[in-house]
Amino acid sequence: MVNGPNEELIIRKLGNQHFSTIPPNHVRGIWLLWNNENAEVTILAKKTRLIHFLVVDKITTNQCVMFVVYAPAQERRKNKFWQHFKSLYNTITFPWCLMGDFNEMLHMSEKVRAAPLTPNKSTKTQQISIIQ
Repeated sequence: MVNGPNEELIIRKLGNQHFSTIPPNHVRGIWLLWNNENAEVTILAKKTRLIHFLVVDKITTNQCVMFVVYAPAQERRKNKFWQHFKSLYNTITFPWCLMGDFNEMLHMSEKVRAAPLTPNKSTKTQQISIIQ
């Protein structure tokens, strides 16, 4: 939940040369931090809940498309969010990686508050976590 001048100060103290952020806006923000020693990072897109970027290894020139996400916690917003990635599945020809906070649970022990975890929701989460 940090943004503004404190954000850059903290990031610089962590020792990263480069960064891209999405400030908190009714949700937690996202920080993407990197150094260009071994790889080149190019930001492709930034949205409220994701940073989409390309990583190119400087030695091998291998490329990977990556996403850092903060998925919605509300069930009614999840479908649209995940449909975006399903549509990308057939269009990205590079290796790709999706990482971040998916706001999904597999076990009741992960639940802290709000509505209880239903067996249907747990099964759905297991299906989402498997890349076809």
